[in-house]
Amino acid sequence: MPGLDDEEFKNEFNNLMRVQHQNTIRLVGYSHHTTQVLADHNGKYVSARVKERSLCSEYLEGGSLDKHLSNEPCALVWHTCYEIIKGLCEGLHYLHKGFEYPIYHLELKPTKVLLDKDMMPKIGGFGFYRLFDSIEASNTPEVTATRVYMPPEYISKRLITPKFDVFSLGIIILQIMAGKESYTKCIDTSPEVFIESVYEFWVNRMQGTISKHTSREVRTCIEIALKCVEFSREKRPTIKEIIQKLNKIDIVECSSIHQLYRAKEFSFEFLENITDKFSKQNIVGRGGYGIIYKGVLKDGEEVAVKKLHQMLWIDDEQFKNELNNLMRVQHKNIVRLVGYCHHASHIFVEYEGKHVSASVVERAICLEYVQGGNLDNQLSGKEGYFSCPYTPPKEFITTVRENWRTKVEATVSPHASEQVRTCIEIALKCVEDDRMRRPTIAHIVNELSNIGVAKGSPIRQWANKLAPFKTLLLSTHFKHWLFLFVAAISMFFAWAKFCPDSWWQGITRRT
Repeated sequence: MPGLDDEEFKNEFNNLMRVQHQNTIRLVGYSHHTTQVLADHNGKYVSARVKERSLCSEYLEGGSLDKHLSNEPCALVWHTCYEIIKGLCEGLHYLHKGFEYPIYHLELKPTKVLLDKDMMPKIGGFGFYRLFDSIEASNTPEVTATRVYMPPEYISKRLITPKFDVFSLGIIILQIMAGKESYTKCIDTSPEVFIESVYEFWVNRMQGTISKHTSREVRTCIEIALKCVEFSREKRPTIKEIIQKLNKIDIVECSSIHQLYRAKEFSFEFLENITDKFSKQNIVGRGGYGIIYKGVLKDGEEVAVKKLHQMLWIDDEQFKNELNNLMRVQHKNIVRLVGYCHHASHIFVEYEGKHVSASVVERAICLEYVQGGNLDNQLSGKEGYFSCPYTPPKEFITTVRENWRTKVEATVSPHASEQVRTCIEIALKCVEDDRMRRPTIAHIVNELSNIGVAKGSPIRQWANKLAPFKTLLLSTHFKHWLFLFVAAISMFFAWAKFCPDSWWQGITRRT
């Protein structure tokens, strides 16, 4: 690499090491080798130094995005295409805003986008990154990107701004949505006609089963792509604005958390944004497994983000299984899972005098935020219940009832008084030393539901009298003896049918 001395090479390598994001290629190592050779110079052999430099990055099984593009729209399923588009945007945003000085790619195209085994996109092929300390720069090295991915201002004036990569991104999205060559139709047709044409193609591909949410994703991606390739760079959106628009789709999907039926996978950067980078001011709770932060979505909806501690004994597969279990839980009295995050990054750490690559996994679950806080904040005088083991049950119940009567500063109604008594009785049964004497949850719910029926009423009396028989009827022993009893009666009547009349007459005389 002419013009790049050893010091500059090391500096550029340090820049590469700083790039750590799930949507950018990870640098594994490098080689810097110098050898002495004899070279012919003006008919004489002279000693010359030859420098060999190379970078080693992670290998991705999915190959480049270019392999999946053709003249038709991308052959991958829509969900995968959408995740690729989102990943590209997240990666570029990280390069533009993740450092003190922005890193511009300037060579972004499908061959520079690599896919891992899960089809997650990773931006690569930076060569040596261009680091600028100003928004515009004209005295930059010649960019070797394919002309079709270059914005007009660079082709005509060699002008480089953050909108250079935005233009390249727009072309890539158009190629995914409409095809590697078919996307050029957007030049000769109105935006409305082009959007409808591409949208109809994707609807037909999904055989008319496209959901409202997927429909919104398709249309939004086409609209974003067209704005990214605007001739005037001022009209193109920033990467941040693009991400906000994509996130808005996800927010619309869960605009009402109470109507959410499936959890959403959020990026770690998205959770950082809504929790003010997990600031101390946003902490609303702590637990054995992590710290809970309050987050606010773009539409004002509040959520609780639980950032989990590093748990080495839980691998990715176990985490996914637990998430699947949580997604199945849907009840008005259970906090609902809104989304989750599983973010893996790599850092270089020193180990035995060497720099080695270490994996850092960030996991979080996003839950609906309940305004009232937790129950513990509403309790006081918690030591009072400790007197129950040393006080007879009846005396303890009476004491607690009187405390409640004093608390409301009025005569408690008979119904409310019974509620208090029943709750205390249930609590005392639940803390029995012998677990066999503790009630089941079903029994507790039944007791609470019977509070509305007066104890002295005939219905309640019969319910109490029949309760033991209900348990008996459901027991296995009772069913066994009932079977034997029915069998015996059947055998008796069968025998009596064939018994002589004289025998029955003898029995009658004796009685």
